[in-house]
Amino acid sequence: MKKSKLLSKKDKADSKNELFDRIVNSGFFCYAALLIDNLEIPLFSGQVGEIQDVMIDEKHKNSYLVAFIDFENGENEFAYCYIKKEHLLPLFSFNSAVYENIITTTTFERKKNQAPMTLKQVQDKWKELEVYASSNLELAPHKKFPPRFPVGQLVTVQVDIITENCTIQAGQTGIISDIKENDMVEVTFWSIPFGTLALERNELVPASEN
Repeated sequence: MKKSKLLSKKDKADSKNELFDRIVNSGFFCYAALLIDNLEIPLFSGQVGEIQDVMIDEKHKNSYLVAFIDFENGENEFAYCYIKKEHLLPLFSFNSAVYENIITTTTFERKKNQAPMTLKQVQDKWKELEVYASSNLELAPHKKFPPRFPVGQLVTVQVDIITENCTIQAGQTGIISDIKENDMVEVTFWSIPFGTLALERNELVPASEN
């Protein structure tokens, strides 16, 4: 993959906000994973919500309105709140071909007159700019947060994971299928839409009794 030129922290943040803006304005369903804990609501890093395509007022211009859905109880919202863009990771489809004919625009204040881009180009640019977290990021061991990591729990990854057998992209969602030693969990991934995965997860991986 071609490497982008070295960007300052501010330029990278601006580029991320512009691309995120295009994704939301495309009218395509936009799911995003939370990158931080918010214990007041409560929400935890890795939970997935749907970004709402609404006009954002000046007070929340650096945030998105996100609905977090309880798929197991009638798909009711259990949280509906503003989340800063920097604390969200957009989740792209496994099949990027679906984005090839979706045209995006941006209302990001420093990039308002930019040329249209397809959603596929936005996805490619996101990767090129290396917006995803570095693979050297240190993640908290799961044993420090026992209520969050039972078998059957939906989780996402914040870094790309590349092995000889497969490639898991940052933002892909799977289900914890086993608890290993040394602060490790086994996660199983399926090539099905997130909503279907959330609804059928107990059939795919029975939940732990613990």
